[in-house]
Amino acid sequence: MFCHRFISLFIIGVSLLVAVAVSAQPVKNVSPKQRISTSFSAGDGKLCLYNYHEDRAIEVNYRKGKRYRQKGLDEIQYLFRSRSDKQEHPIDIELIELLDHLQDHFAVDCVELISGYRSPKLNKELKEKNVNVSEESLHLEGRAADIHLDEVTEEIVSSYARSLKVGGVGYYPAFDFVHIDTGDVRRWDLPDRPGRLLMAMRKGAKWQVITDRNLYLPDEVIDVEVMNITRAPRSFDSAITVERFRRGKWEPAGTLSIPNAVQLAPGEVWRTQWKPEDRALFGKFRLVLPGPDGFPHLAVHSNEFYRKRR
Repeated sequence: MFCHRFISLFIIGVSLLVAVAVSAQPVKNVSPKQRISTSFSAGDGKLCLYNYHEDRAIEVNYRKGKRYRQKGLDEIQYLFRSRSDKQEHPIDIELIELLDHLQDHFAVDCVELISGYRSPKLNKELKEKNVNVSEESLHLEGRAADIHLDEVTEEIVSSYARSLKVGGVGYYPAFDFVHIDTGDVRRWDLPDRPGRLLMAMRKGAKWQVITDRNLYLPDEVIDVEVMNITRAPRSFDSAITVERFRRGKWEPAGTLSIPNAVQLAPGEVWRTQWKPEDRALFGKFRLVLPGPDGFPHLAVHSNEFYRKRR
């Protein structure tokens, strides 16, 4: 009797341990019936992710109600893959839920993924290049993500993420991203870079188009300069197009009118301003001075800049 009772208790104990182990497993072992168990309010089960290195965006339904969709989880895992060797790894469900929560909380169009899963090979390569990466990084376990939201400042994102007390949150102002993970609750801040970095600045053969800053808040006007960078007088009479970056593509978002043809001597600057008619238009932008008719490849792009909510 005692022996049978001991065996029964042993079997029950082992079953409980197995159940706990399975429920804690990320992605591949998640049951569609698994209930959401996070310390923050659950999102809508829909997530838009844009992979910076892959230049690829997905909009995925990974959960319907309280049931996870394996197909959606697999799509997220694929987008999170290690950028050097394309290795995949299961992604922690709580991390996915956290990303969904942040997207919904800030009402942003998409979450930009700067770094997701990092294979041991990639981690070693980065360390050999003197990049500050940890040998025990949670990126190696599919439990960390470096993210960027075009419409919200990194300072606000990191502050809110820390208030959730889910895991680690790192603030990287010099690189325009926030690190989040599902490890122990902790925080760290890196210093900003001195001076200004002209993001994706592309100089044309004739013109340079530049804004006075990289980041603007609501009600702030964007000051623009167009400079003739050749050794001969030049003119242009085309409106400057404003483009917004959305899910991996640049889309028209407005124009800067040119009342008359602008004539500029070498090194001369013409100044104008842009203030969006839609005050709720936030994100990453650039200005485009069209090329001559029939030569769209000669269009000149300004530096990229952000218009963010407070």
